[in-house]
Amino acid sequence: MNISNISAEQRYQLTQWRVGFLVVLTIALSACATSPVTNESQTRAVHPIEGIWRIDDAASYIEIRPCKNDTEKLCGHLIAFDGNPKARDYLHPSWLHWGQKLCGSLIVADLEQSEAAQIYRGTLYDPNEGQVYNLIVLAKSRDEIEARIYLGASIDEAIGLGVGALSGDTGIVSLLSFFTRAGIGREHLGETVQWRRASYPIETCSAA
Repeated sequence: MNISNISAEQRYQLTQWRVGFLVVLTIALSACATSPVTNESQTRAVHPIEGIWRIDDAASYIEIRPCKNDTEKLCGHLIAFDGNPKARDYLHPSWLHWGQKLCGSLIVADLEQSEAAQIYRGTLYDPNEGQVYNLIVLAKSRDEIEARIYLGASIDEAIGLGVGALSGDTGIVSLLSFFTRAGIGREHLGETVQWRRASYPIETCSAA
C-alpha cells in the first residue's frame, strides 16, 4: 500500500489499527511471561507422610507417593528389602498380582487423609503372609510414623461398640461379631509399629 496516496482519514484509521495491534500484542506477551508453570507438585499439597520409610526391622523400605490412578490418595511401593531382589510373590490373594515381582510391588494402598490432618487410613499388604490388613497411619513427626495394622476388628471399633452398647444403639449381633473376630488372635485387634523416614542413597532392589 502506498501511504502517500491515501486520504487523511484512511491514514488516521491505519494508525489507530497499528496502535491497537501493538497493545493487544503487548498484553498477550505479558500474559505469557507472567503465567506460572504448573505441575503436580505445584497444584497439590504435599502430604507429610510422602517419602521413603523403613517399615520393619528387616530392612524393608517403601516409597509413599500419590497413587498412579488416583492422586488424591497415597500408595506405598516396595523399593528395598532383605532378600532376593528378583523374588516373586506367590502368596498374593489376587490372581492379577500373583507371581509379580516383589520389587516395586504395592504394599500400602489407598491411604486417605482423615478429618484429622495427621491421620490416614488405607490398607497394607504383607507379602510374607499373603494377607491384606487395614492400616491407620499417624504422622507423629516429619521423621516418624505410627502405623496401626489390623485385620477385622480395631480398637476404634471396640470403643465405638462400647459407647453404642451403653446407649443401647448397638445390637447383640454386632457385639458378638466383634468379640468373635477379636478372640481369633491379636492380629485381629491389631498391632502398632513405628516407621522411620529414610533417604537416598539406599540400595534399591531395582538397581540389583
